[in-house]
Amino acid sequence: MDVDDRTYREVTEFLYREAELLDQGRAREWMNLLTEDIRYKIPVRISKEKVSGPGILEDSFYIDDDRRALDIRVRKLLSEYSWSEDPPSRAKHLVTNILIEPTKKSNEVKVRSYVLFVRYRLDKLYSEQLSYARNDVLRRADGSWKLADRLVLLDHSVLMSENITILY
Repeated sequence: MDVDDRTYREVTEFLYREAELLDQGRAREWMNLLTEDIRYKIPVRISKEKVSGPGILEDSFYIDDDRRALDIRVRKLLSEYSWSEDPPSRAKHLVTNILIEPTKKSNEVKVRSYVLFVRYRLDKLYSEQLSYARNDVLRRADGSWKLADRLVLLDHSVLMSENITILY
């Protein structure tokens, strides 16, 4: 069963606005897009033969945060002690391939999207790039969509980034 056009537009706009907040370093405002019971996970990915499964470790994570942990992460990121982000990175989240499915709950939808994340640090001549899929659950609360669950599935099994302080 498909979602209606209005829901598709609202969810797509939510993802684009979220990307804009993150790209502009407005992480405190980004926190307002989250539910109180948010789960935010980035599992470790390894390269495996096809018969062994997709290569996503179920018990090892780069990030496995609830709202409290995300709040701490954001406060540190915005503080004077975030040396890995001072000066701040210049970043873009390019969101594409948005697919939306209804769930059994009338106020929630499942959203799958692909992201190409590009970041420039300092005066380096090259950019860092990460590509990944995001499996999200968005929940309608008080007339707007909120992020209730995010699973980031990196395409990379080896991260070439100097840090992963940015939110994905």
